[in-house]
Amino acid sequence: MDPLYDELKDYIYRYCERFMTADEVDAKRIALYHFPSMESEPVLKERIVKRLWEQHQHELPLNLCPVCNRIARTPKARQCQFCFYNWH
Repeated sequence: MDPLYDELKDYIYRYCERFMTADEVDAKRIALYHFPSMESEPVLKERIVKRLWEQHQHELPLNLCPVCNRIARTPKARQCQFCFYNWH
């Protein structure tokens, strides 16, 4: 299994902005707010997530399920989107 599955990529791209460079943050905001239909946004996301994973894998504040060890939907979520385990 690919360690960077789609839901994990989405989580890193959305919630780990403090590990991004200023240029990456600017590019992300331009892609999201000024050109929402921009075709290069998935490529930008892939590049940013790959770099963050390679350089900060052990520092990223990931909200992982205690049972299946996969990512929750948000940093505050307390139910797994995969196995539905609830750790409230």
